[in-house]
Formats: sequence, structure tokens, C-alpha cells
Amino acid sequence: MYLALKALHILAVVLFLGNIITGLFWKAHGDRSDDPKIIAHTLDGIIRSDRWFTLPGVALIILFGVAAALHEHLPLLRTPMVALGIFTFLGGAPRRGFVD
Repeated sequence: MYLALKALHILAVVLFLGNIITGLFWKAHGDRSDDPKIIAHTLDGIIRSDRWFTLPGVALIILFGVAAALHEHLPLLRTPMVALGIFTFLGGAPRRGFVD
């Protein structure tokens, strides 16, 4: 069971990082056009992609990572690797009103 949870956790990380990298590529590609309509269209696609892939990826990373750690009876906040992962996501979460 642990290996299955770990594999799902890794697949979620691939989904998450793959979408971020792809979004960066398309943002740079759209910006090179210097056409506001193309840039806006590109950003709309990136935002939709984030809703469909990045945000669920975060949820799945946390779900499967915590499930794997609990399955192995690891103390979540006293296991450096697990605690770092949790705090990384919590610290990187957007805050309301942070960016206008």
C-alpha cells in the first residue's frame, strides 16, 4: 500500500510541475508576440490550466504524501522531509489581497 501511495504522490508531483513548466513556456511564447490579444488569450489558457491541473495537483500531492506518511506511522511535523513539504505548500499559498 505504501508503494502505491508513494507512486500516486510522485505522479501528482509530475502533474503539478509539468503544468507549471508548460505554463512558463506558453507565457514566454505569448509575450514574444507583443500582441495584447494573444497575450490575454495565452494567460486565459494558463489560468484555466492551473484550475484543471495545478490546483488538483497540489491537493493530490498533499493527500497522497500525508497518506503515505501516516501509513508508515511517521510523525508529520517531526519528520523533516514531510514537514518541509507541508510548510512549503502552506507558505506558498496565495493570500487574499496580496497582489492587486
